[in-house]
Amino acid sequence: MKIKLHKYKKNIIIIFFIIILSLIAMIRIIYLNTQKYPLLPAQNYTLQDEINNDGFLICFNNYQIYNANQLKEYYYDESSSSFMDESDIIFNVSIKNTTSEDKKINLEKFTMQNGYITGGGINPFLFNCLNTDLQSLTLEPNEEIKVLLPYPYLSDKDIKLILSLYPQKISVNIN
Repeated sequence: MKIKLHKYKKNIIIIFFIIILSLIAMIRIIYLNTQKYPLLPAQNYTLQDEINNDGFLICFNNYQIYNANQLKEYYYDESSSSFMDESDIIFNVSIKNTTSEDKKINLEKFTMQNGYITGGGINPFLFNCLNTDLQSLTLEPNEEIKVLLPYPYLSDKDIKLILSLYPQKISVNIN
């Protein structure tokens, strides 16, 4: 009986310590999420707004929607045209380096969202065909480039370009 009572007390003490450690961990997580690293408000822009993002001034000037037949003229050859989407939305974008040093922009992180559906990233085959004169995505201080960014086009409802999700959501509302 004495051995069972000893095991029972030992189990109670272990459970008590697990509960205390869990509470301490929860309090720490809540503190970090609310006090130390509070949620930043989302930044929503529209077409032709200038967006200061990571040392670049970015402006989505306009866009056009093309179907597959219209896009055939942009592809180099028949082999690359097998990667065509049914339709693409192509954005005319101005990008300027606002820092005092050479800086490379990462366009791959920009994604398109249709409603609650992520439409995906840039169409890499069409990007290369549309931007044949683009030498580099590394910009010198105050250098500005214009690029055409093609994305698969799913529907015309609630289109957004997502430039960043963390630490702050930055999006461009298209319609």
